[in-house]
Amino acid sequence: MRRGEALGFLAAVLLAGLAGGLYLRPPFDDEIHTLLAIEELGVWRVIVTGFDGGDIHPPLSTALFAALSAFGLGPPALRVVAMLFSALAFLAVLDVVLRQVQARRWTVIALFAACPLLFGVGDSLRWYPLFALLTALFLRRVLLDGRPSIGAGALLGLAGMTSFLAVVPAAAFGLHRYVLRRRFDRREDGAFLAIVAVMALPSALALLRVAEAIPGLRDAGPAGTLLSLGYGFFAGGRLGPSWLAAVAPYGVVMAGAVWLILRRWRQAPDLAIVALLLAALAALVLLVIGNSQPRSLLFVAPWLCALLALAPAALGRLEPVGRWLFLLATVVPTLCVLLTLRGTEHPFKRNLAIPHDAAIDWTLTQVPAGAMAYVSEPVIEYALRKRGLCVIGRTRVDEGCESAGRPVVVVRDQTFGRVDYLVDGAARATAGRTAIVAQTFGIDRDAGLKNRLTGSSLTTWIVRIEIWRH
Repeated sequence: MRRGEALGFLAAVLLAGLAGGLYLRPPFDDEIHTLLAIEELGVWRVIVTGFDGGDIHPPLSTALFAALSAFGLGPPALRVVAMLFSALAFLAVLDVVLRQVQARRWTVIALFAACPLLFGVGDSLRWYPLFALLTALFLRRVLLDGRPSIGAGALLGLAGMTSFLAVVPAAAFGLHRYVLRRRFDRREDGAFLAIVAVMALPSALALLRVAEAIPGLRDAGPAGTLLSLGYGFFAGGRLGPSWLAAVAPYGVVMAGAVWLILRRWRQAPDLAIVALLLAALAALVLLVIGNSQPRSLLFVAPWLCALLALAPAALGRLEPVGRWLFLLATVVPTLCVLLTLRGTEHPFKRNLAIPHDAAIDWTLTQVPAGAMAYVSEPVIEYALRKRGLCVIGRTRVDEGCESAGRPVVVVRDQTFGRVDYLVDGAARATAGRTAIVAQTFGIDRDAGLKNRLTGSSLTTWIVRIEIWRH
């Protein structure tokens, strides 16, 4: 790949994220775990507790963010780093594609730069950007070399220290090399497998410690998981079902690309086969564990872009038309994602549509520091605790909270009723008190449609804050 093409791609992605307001946004619920680990643990304790079962994910990404934070990088700068990881993951796969697609190179580059999920979750202070990069570098290495190596094994081992989902790229590579291609070299494969086994051991032990907790993390049943993963992927994890007209063409052309490659799969390049295996295995694993979060598919996204780039070659004389149609179908939802990053009333993920600053400021004008709060929304919980409130929250519970003589704040989102100690504690703390004022924040005008599709009971408002006094 030419240097100008690579720099142009990176600049376009990073500047588009800046224009959309990604790096200066408030945190979302999952990022609170990362921020707390950075503030309270530091690099070494993050690593120790992560491999000791203290987190549901291996610790490498959080440890890296903690190390960068120790050098003075705040959340906005860390988000730029995360976005750079994601962009480099796409660039690594793009480099492999451009070695096989010589015509209309800038169309292919634009196709990769216009992935909705890249801008929907690519700047997250979580494991998915780093995992996407390590997965891309590992598979790029084995595809270009045509064989495994110690370096490739180290990349896969680092991926395993970032997410347990490293089993997916490992299985995709294994099925392709050892089953479909029936290749095994005792020296090369032996060294590769040995380094992977050694580096995977800490994460394997950590997985044993947290295995019992995984079933309790299921987001939905099989049908709900498939619906959420499928639509959410093409919607960038941002656009609610009202955006279907903008999102559906992207899903249609992706299905068409998969079909074009599968119909001649014996002649398909190794890149296409590995991409198909990776996507299929990722969907299967997430379905089995009940993970319905499309952000978990960021590591698959550049490989699906590769399928979109390779498939039009099967159209013969219609190849130029196919490339432009594929690009148009990709660009439309991406533009919608960028336009809604600062706020929308039709969100996919409801927490992302909460005006957190307004909600926090309103609460602090109603109660003094030292008030007691029961909070199920993690970002508001994090902020109120920093502002001096004693918080019983979903991520942690402050000790020594005493409601006597103090106002009580109750912050409810859709998860409040599922946390028994919040429900019971709030009921006890507000007994004999009066809710003197209440305010809702955030609107989800797709709530009714989501309820019909999933059987949920979501409200149009996203967060409700109540102030209780004697």
